[in-house]
Amino acid sequence: MWLINLVENLLSVTRIEEGRLNLHITEDLVDDVITEALHHVNRKSVEHHITVRYKEDYLLTKMDAKLMVQVIYKYCGQRH
Repeated sequence: MWLINLVENLLSVTRIEEGRLNLHITEDLVDDVITEALHHVNRKSVEHHITVRYKEDYLLTKMDAKLMVQVIYKYCGQRH
């Protein structure tokens, strides 16, 4: 499944460059999106500790959750 998402990410980059990316905006919990992304980061590297702090107990926002997971994963993956 993660490989499929990676290929979709590459296709998304192509669509962004061509100006034809379709976003799938939904209301999602920020914690769920971060947890999903960190789940993949932790599989690759267990020696790094990542702490996430929230000002709110539940933060619900409109976003394309799948793309945000990919952004967080790539950011964290480049940090170690």
